[in-house]
Amino acid sequence: ILDLLYKIYQDNQVTLLCISHDLDVAEKYASHLGIIHQGALIESGEKRKILAHPQKTYTKELIQSFEEHKSFIKSGKPI
Repeated sequence: ILDLLYKIYQDNQVTLLCISHDLDVAEKYASHLGIIHQGALIESGEKRKILAHPQKTYTKELIQSFEEHKSFIKSGKPI
């Protein structure tokens, strides 16, 4: 369904707001990110800038956790 929504977004030049706990989804579909911690928006901006140069400690830890998760999945080790 996300691929369909993304196609509609691209074809019709509309705004699409997606709220997700999955950085894989955000990395694939988003142009901008907003990072929320304890109910407050702590960082927002272009996806590539936030992922490459996070400013807040929580954002850095979130991205590190995501990278570790991706590495574990790629390793093929059983859970």
